[in-house]
Amino acid sequence: MNVNTSTSMQPINTQYKGYLFRSRLEARWAKFFDAMGYEWEYEPEGFDMGYGDLYLPDFKLALKNGDTQWVEIKPKCVTSDAKFDRFDANLSNRGDLPHTYAKLVSSDPMWFFFENNENAYICPLCRGFNTWFYSDGCDGDHWMFECNPCDFNTPSCADFIYDVTRDTMHLKGINYFSKTYYARHLDRIKRAATAARSARFEQGAK
Repeated sequence: MNVNTSTSMQPINTQYKGYLFRSRLEARWAKFFDAMGYEWEYEPEGFDMGYGDLYLPDFKLALKNGDTQWVEIKPKCVTSDAKFDRFDANLSNRGDLPHTYAKLVSSDPMWFFFENNENAYICPLCRGFNTWFYSDGCDGDHWMFECNPCDFNTPSCADFIYDVTRDTMHLKGINYFSKTYYARHLDRIKRAATAARSARFEQGAK
């Protein structure tokens, strides 16, 4: 039997909340953002990076601390993109867009946060994606994270800030979350990712 392999699989346009997304994958991330309580917009603004280099990121998120995060969605296992890298560097060099970050994510939220080996995290404090996990922290009862948005919004030479409601300490972008609180945060991410993966959407334009 002859099989035609010349035609590649194409993304399916998908409707959700009044938006026509370019793919099911983008719609699943929108569902995830809703379940996590993010304020988000889909393709609200394009960027001219100079010399005719234009970029239209997928999502704009409002973080809990008032910062802005742009999120670019890529297929599974795509962890880098040259044009996204130029966009990210362009944001970092623009003085008129302070506290603005970019993040490339791949596959759906369940794969990105729980099934791959890249150790992706969301900061429980600001909800930023630019977060790195370090260790057990200062006393074995807390997880320690470093977060770019939290770092830029914390004064230099500030003392530790203790948040009794989260059993959390913050110091210039270094956040210590109690393991109990972080477990609840991680459970919320997993429930949102499950909702996104299991969602059913309307296909195409009406």
